[in-house]
Amino acid sequence: MKGDFSVLLDACVLAPMPLADRLMRLAAGPRLYRPKWSDQIMVEVSCTLRENFSLSAQKATYRENEIRRHFPEAWVESYENLIHAMTNHPKDRHVIASLIAIVVGGYQSSHGEPGDKKTLAGVAAARALPCSPPTY
Repeated sequence: MKGDFSVLLDACVLAPMPLADRLMRLAAGPRLYRPKWSDQIMVEVSCTLRENFSLSAQKATYRENEIRRHFPEAWVESYENLIHAMTNHPKDRHVIASLIAIVVGGYQSSHGEPGDKKTLAGVAAARALPCSPPTY
């Protein structure tokens, strides 16, 4: 069984080692899902590891490098231009923007277009997808 759906993992599940280990193993072969995260999420993970789990900067960097090595396809890109349009808590706006980037990228990829070749604003305009929350 190979899971082809993406799951955005936030720092709260990537920092605690037992939970992160379990989630990474489920995302490895045989893959049950495709893990996704952004650079900002990984910065939060590293800060949490250093500040709350007393990990040295060297060990936190090593862990991030290993994650990059084992899951190179997990990094979400082209989400930054959506952050300003998010209306949730300011500290979490990058998470929702990353999620939208995954959904739009997946939509684009499933329709035969390269998901990493356009900006999300261009995709939204081409597909008439809203880049900001609707007003009621």
